Amino acid sequence: MEQLLRDIRHGARMLAGSPGFSLIAILALALGIGANTAIFTVVNAVLLRPLPFKDADRMVQIWGSNPSKGVPFHNVFHSDVCEWRKQSQSFEAMSAAAPGSTNLVLGEQPERIDTWRVNACFFPMLGVKPQRGRAFSAEEDRPGAAPVAVMSNALWQRRFGSDPKIVGKSILLDGTPHTVIGVLPAKFQFTGRTIDLFTPVAASETRGGPGDFTVTVFARLKPGVSVEQSQAELNTVGRRLEQFRGTLGNHPRVWGLRDFVVRDMRASLIVLLAAVGLVLLIACTNVANLLLARAGMRQRELALRTALGASRARIIRQLLTESAMLGLAGGAAGILVAYAGVRSLLALVPDRFPLLSDASIDLRVLAFTLAVSLVTGIVFGLAPALVSSRRQALNDALKEGGRGSGESMSRARLRSTLVVTEVALALVLLIGAGLMIRSFLGLSRVNPGFNPKGVLTASITLPRSHYKEPGQRVEFLRKLFAELRAVPGVQAAGATTCLPLTQHNTGTGLVIEGRPVPPPTEIPLVWFRIVNADYFRAMQIPLIRGRVFREEDQKGPPVALINETLARRFFPNEDPVGKRFTNGIPRTDPPTTWITIVGVVGDLRHKGLDEPADAELFWPYQQLAPGVLAVVVRTNAEAEKFAPLLRKAVARIDKDQPVSQIRSMEEILDRSIATQRLSVILLGIFAGLALTLAAVGIYGVISFSVTRRTQEIGVRMTLGAKAGDVIRMVMGQALVLTVLGVAIGLAAAFALTRFLGSLLFGVTATDPLVLTGVSVLLIVIAALASYLPARRAASVDPLVALRYE
Repeated sequence: MEQLLRDIRHGARMLAGSPGFSLIAILALALGIGANTAIFTVVNAVLLRPLPFKDADRMVQIWGSNPSKGVPFHNVFHSDVCEWRKQSQSFEAMSAAAPGSTNLVLGEQPERIDTWRVNACFFPMLGVKPQRGRAFSAEEDRPGAAPVAVMSNALWQRRFGSDPKIVGKSILLDGTPHTVIGVLPAKFQFTGRTIDLFTPVAASETRGGPGDFTVTVFARLKPGVSVEQSQAELNTVGRRLEQFRGTLGNHPRVWGLRDFVVRDMRASLIVLLAAVGLVLLIACTNVANLLLARAGMRQRELALRTALGASRARIIRQLLTESAMLGLAGGAAGILVAYAGVRSLLALVPDRFPLLSDASIDLRVLAFTLAVSLVTGIVFGLAPALVSSRRQALNDALKEGGRGSGESMSRARLRSTLVVTEVALALVLLIGAGLMIRSFLGLSRVNPGFNPKGVLTASITLPRSHYKEPGQRVEFLRKLFAELRAVPGVQAAGATTCLPLTQHNTGTGLVIEGRPVPPPTEIPLVWFRIVNADYFRAMQIPLIRGRVFREEDQKGPPVALINETLARRFFPNEDPVGKRFTNGIPRTDPPTTWITIVGVVGDLRHKGLDEPADAELFWPYQQLAPGVLAVVVRTNAEAEKFAPLLRKAVARIDKDQPVSQIRSMEEILDRSIATQRLSVILLGIFAGLALTLAAVGIYGVISFSVTRRTQEIGVRMTLGAKAGDVIRMVMGQALVLTVLGVAIGLAAAFALTRFLGSLLFGVTATDPLVLTGVSVLLIVIAALASYLPARRAASVDPLVALRYE
């Protein structure tokens, strides 16, 4: 320990004696370690940190799955959940959950709030206890039970002023009084989402109307039971239910809760972690080159210490102590870089990213930073220490003329190897960033199938307590559109049950009249939307054939519109207009209701710009009149300016009716590619940092080489070499190293970028334009980085150079 402290004190004096070298090294390391710490902070929050629930590692989410229809997961019927509970032994607790929203009427400010209907076991299963009041009892989670609610701390503070007497009070939800029985803890979030209010699932649905309903499912495994074991058991239960009910093709699927929540983020995070790892390696090669150059200037000092009895191991330990101190200093500065980086990252992250709100620098992150700093110090310090401590090099340093020894050549080879390495690493990162950028540019140019400019959207849910009859809902919409059309600047107004790019899909079977009826498991599944007559005009969705809906369709026979994809898939060689279909197996008692296709409209990218259009059909709002809808208003100006006018129009019709999720269609389109944009921004930043570090590394090595070869250059110029010859010689050295690094980097990129395949759109992992462009860019940057040292070499006075050392 005493020797270590002595090494630390000596190292501190040496580093303090070279402040320029120390600051440059610490800055390079701070950028590399800071970037790694920032991304690891996100990885820690999303992938590593335990979820804030009881026995979080045993929490699972259960979905339905229909592989034959291409549906990887979907909600399941509540009746199935009840059977799963009865017939399975793998689960300690299982709760249905029905996410939704509710109209909260409070004073003159109605609000649409996010609600979940859950079973009474939900909160005990999570190990969550209300800070005030209590959670649901089993008696309250039964059909016909008195309506009760548990609210979030945020809602309690925002709408009720943290009223200490809130428990026991009645609030109006969708026109129905509910008694507040509890307030949840302030820190409670479920997988990163803040839910305003919870009600019992069984009791809530009974009041909404009879019949089965769909839910998602959360459960806690019994100790010692794996996800695979629970999946096998539910497969058996599912097959029994299929045989009993005659419904085939739907299968339960068990996911670890965290695995499901972060399924769309894992690949991107791994790519970003690999990218910052490359940045750190490039920073390490730069600092290693600095240490190598500095060790060359300390050869006489090290030789004297050896002559006085210091062993090679002692010299290596001293040099590694100094490099470790640099690594720790870079790590300390890197924490500051990471703190700023995480804050900036959270500002860029879309709201829908789960668990990221909890990203913070905790003890695990600090331990990671400490480990990275120490390992980094050893990695970039080891090679220079081994080369500089060779006995032959130290003996030569004591002799006159030792500069020309073979050891100097070995140091030169190591410097060249480090430059080639960082060029190769930078190329891999630049190619990855280039592929992602090109992919994103292609994605952003995709035609979504509608014109988002000037379109305002909003969500409206008409409670059954006030709008029980379909005619009442149709009349509300008629009045609303009449109000909106009277507003100057409004060009069209429509409604739909599902906005494009919001990932809300509802499917139905499709059986075409006059064709053989397939078995139940083979009935094709298509997505459907319910829209009003002006929806297509408001969204500027083109009509390809036939007509759109009309007001008179309300009292006419059932009609529908289909998109081009459905027309191509099911009517490839015929005109679909006039054809009829039904959404189930035709029957005679009661007779099947056939729906007539009256038009074909253009395709929409409903699931995402990177997903091809699915087969879709549209039903007229006038015939079905659902209570949940999204209003779309086309304006001749900035859509956001019309938000207050929309609220006022709704209030004039029903003062207790809230309007929620008011946003422009351009915002929805922008948010649909927010994940890809964030990845591109971060990769672009890291690639720019790598390019800068590589350029600095090339400049440093060539500059150091020019300094060491000053005498040689003087001799060449004395013998007749021109300035241009010297420039070509120096730049040629840099370009040889760069081209070698590019060649190695291209080989590595071919092997590594294939892992990006799932993240790319419209571009292959071996895109020749990106590979060529990045290679040329790196060579040009290397040429520019070596030009200044080359010019300095060409301006050397031969007489001065001949006297150099």
